[in-house]
Amino acid sequence: MKKFITVPLLFISFCFSSFLVAQNYDYLDRNQIKALIKSDGSLFNNNSQASFEVPKGMGISTIYSANLWIAGIDETGILSAAGPTYQGTEEYYYGPVANDYSNDNYKNRYNRVWKVSLAEIQNHINNFNQPGYEMPEAFLNWPAAGNTANGEAAELAPYYDYNENGMYDPQNGDFPLIRGDQAVYFIFNDASGHNNPEGTKLGYEFHGMAYCFNPSIGSALPQTVFINYRIINRSLKDYNNLYVGLWNDFSLGYEEDDCIGTDSVNKMVYVYNAYNEDAYGVDPESIDVNTYGSPAPAQGLMLLSPEIQGAVVTPYSCCYDTVIYNYLRSLNHDGTPFHYGGTGYVTNFYNPGSSYAWDAKALISAGPYNLNSGEEICLDFAYVYARDLSGTNLTAISFLREKAAALQKFFDDYGFSCNNNSLGIAINNTGKDDFVVYPNPATGIVNIDFSGLSQTVNKVTIRTADGKIVQQYYSSELPKQIDLQVKGLYIISVETSNGIISKKVSIL
Repeated sequence: MKKFITVPLLFISFCFSSFLVAQNYDYLDRNQIKALIKSDGSLFNNNSQASFEVPKGMGISTIYSANLWIAGIDETGILSAAGPTYQGTEEYYYGPVANDYSNDNYKNRYNRVWKVSLAEIQNHINNFNQPGYEMPEAFLNWPAAGNTANGEAAELAPYYDYNENGMYDPQNGDFPLIRGDQAVYFIFNDASGHNNPEGTKLGYEFHGMAYCFNPSIGSALPQTVFINYRIINRSLKDYNNLYVGLWNDFSLGYEEDDCIGTDSVNKMVYVYNAYNEDAYGVDPESIDVNTYGSPAPAQGLMLLSPEIQGAVVTPYSCCYDTVIYNYLRSLNHDGTPFHYGGTGYVTNFYNPGSSYAWDAKALISAGPYNLNSGEEICLDFAYVYARDLSGTNLTAISFLREKAAALQKFFDDYGFSCNNNSLGIAINNTGKDDFVVYPNPATGIVNIDFSGLSQTVNKVTIRTADGKIVQQYYSSELPKQIDLQVKGLYIISVETSNGIISKKVSIL
């Protein structure tokens, strides 16, 4: 039991009175998940209560707490790191990097998260200019532009510039850009001075987006949460050998019979139950959480980005900068390598397969990166849940691995990039050998312009997000328009002699 695609922006002023109703956390609560996200970047815990409920409505969580870790070496050879675990460690502070973090305008604007759904976006597109339309509070106060007078970056959260005037004005049709069918956006930093005073700060700003898709889109998507992190070096320093990871304190219902496993093929760390029944043999009167019963499920965390470093277990509390850095590099706390089974071959994955680990805590990491002043990188993760109701606690692991492989394919096929969100703006052809899809998002009819392609088009394929072919055309019948009436996400692939170019389109 626990003991404890952005576009050029200008800063513009709105009436921020509605910030008074905003709170410093909210829940991603679609797709059979209820997951809490906080303004300071901490995940799935509020007031020492586990808040990653799956399936939603059962009052049972698989994760107690999670936080982003980062460490790197500057050009003078000094190591800087941030490795928060539980609430109150104060490694991070809400909001972007700024000059003054104490003024009320900053606090009121950034000590919050922004929750947006695809349905709200569709309603905004259809009705923003209609009498009586009430704009969602998160649209009105979306953090598209920073206050440069306070040292904040001019460009912050991504948005759709409906009127193409270079500034965020939702009353004229602009709206937040998100991934998935529901998203929670949050901004935090490690440079404010409110952090751990003993640690050396990196001067980084973090933009997070937790999101999920409607499960009807693909069979691998139910009970899955995606998280994208955009990490921006706002300092004047250049960093090398930088590593980033996501730390988790897994708590699969009753956590004291949890086991940890790693899967290098699917770039995943996971927790499962030691017995087929959660809390098997334990006096129910001594348990202060709800349990899963039998068969017990499995919960995984995947790194979707390609730069996997490894996955290791960590101690109950953490850590000095050098220890954080060692764990992020998939080493022991003292910098020595992990060995399989304690004495076997060297590995970056803690006991590949499975191992008993009471009250399991683990870290999955990526790197190394070089991140110079003003540059940014992105990492993507997915939380994957699996339960085999006709099987056992062990067959849940096989189910989890199958689901993880399908989710990686979904993510890769969808073509996400650092600022490429599910409602991405159709970019005009600028001389690149490419084709254009517009409008995007659309409500049914989608236009395709092949004029930017220098090569002959051999085939055009339209697939659903989970890979099902819905339409296909050949060179003799290339479409100028396609009719997609079923709401969802689609991949349009154009095959030429130079290869295949793919784009995504959202039907609202």
